Amino acid sequence: MKDRTTVERKSERELVVTRTFNGPARIVFEAWTKPELLKRWWAPKSTGVSLLSCEMDVRVGGRYRFKFGHEASKPMAFFGKYIEVTPHSRLVWTNDESDDGAITTVTFEEKGGKTLLVMHELYPSKEALDRAIAGMEGGMPETFEQLDELLVTLGASVGRSMKSSISRSAAGCHFGTQPVSPKTENPCVGSSMLSLPPPDSVASHSRGFRAVRGAHRLGKTFRDLNGRFLAHIRRE
Repeated sequence: MKDRTTVERKSERELVVTRTFNGPARIVFEAWTKPELLKRWWAPKSTGVSLLSCEMDVRVGGRYRFKFGHEASKPMAFFGKYIEVTPHSRLVWTNDESDDGAITTVTFEEKGGKTLLVMHELYPSKEALDRAIAGMEGGMPETFEQLDELLVTLGASVGRSMKSSISRSAAGCHFGTQPVSPKTENPCVGSSMLSLPPPDSVASHSRGFRAVRGAHRLGKTFRDLNGRFLAHIRRE
């Protein structure tokens, strides 16, 4: 059974989107903060919309700018700045492309290897949320399903990287009572346990996912980008 995306209006100005992803918070966070990963999941494929460019400086005070394109309309730019950045845990940013822009807060809470993601949006007025929410209930689930698919790929990549590291370590190990020269570099002499790559190594492998050249995260998941962009397309 797939995890379900919920889109709920909490008040006249607040919208909350929640979903549990099958992956650790670190990797889910990276999918939101690395341009090459974001491009691979943010724009709903069914709309024909593409994330044409993605610039992100993910730090407090840093800015982002995303440009989306559709064959039936002119490209649209979304931009703003980060006002809170807590690695693997919390992101807060502004949406400055219009006076209706919300303040978006995304939290990542890991539980048993899965990550509960909560995206909270606070709009300046009821009317602003009314305009932004159009199309979001259909677009957000599709977008998050694409993120789910990406996480499967990233998880498999980490698994292959760890397996490869273990195999290389095993190839250099000597077990039993055979003497080993002190000059011989051996990661597991006299031990029946293989050396697993440290957490930082796994993190570097996940960063290598960039090779997948897709795109970055916050990539305007940054809010109801879906709702506003789809509403824009419909008006044209």
